Amino acid sequence: MEKDDDKVLWSDLARSRYFLIPREHSMPIGDFIIRGGLSRQKQIELDAIIRFEIAGEEAKAWLDSQFEHVLEKAKSGFLDSLKQTLEGKPAAAKSKESVDPAATSAQRLRESNEIEAALSLFSALVHEPAVSLRSDPEVVIRGMQKIGADITAILSNATSQSPEDLQAARTQFKSILETLREHGLSVSNQADTLPDRLHDLSKSFRHSRKQNDGE
Repeated sequence: MEKDDDKVLWSDLARSRYFLIPREHSMPIGDFIIRGGLSRQKQIELDAIIRFEIAGEEAKAWLDSQFEHVLEKAKSGFLDSLKQTLEGKPAAAKSKESVDPAATSAQRLRESNEIEAALSLFSALVHEPAVSLRSDPEVVIRGMQKIGADITAILSNATSQSPEDLQAARTQFKSILETLREHGLSVSNQADTLPDRLHDLSKSFRHSRKQNDGE
């Protein structure tokens, strides 16, 4: 089964038709123009991609899921480490049956470094001191609430009709992506254009709605 990360969302120039196409899918040159993220355009044969066409609502849902997937990286991977750190347990705690009595100090150091990296990332994302995250569960809860509020604000700003709100979404999302990358997380370059693509889709939906209301 193909993962969403292995697909790219394309549209026609009018943004009235959408295609969710696997990255490795062959697209022969033709007379149908499609556009994707990062201002890419291709002129291909429509027959080669027609089976990947999806409805506008599906395109928006896919973009929303990609948007949330990027932000989910900020929460996943280190939450277990954080929880177990707060409980005073090693991040990679094993059962007595599986503990290797010959575990080296290098292994223990690596586990400790992973915990510190997780705390550092979470601290940077929620703007709370790592020492507070270690000692106060309420600070952890507050941090998670902040991430949720940030996601809501970015989605709201990206789908707003205001140019100022769109710019705010770009700035907010860029800051999150920079933090993820600075802490070693791999984030596709395609993610950089998510606020603009959400904005374009929202604009397209509003235009279609107006046309339908006028009929």
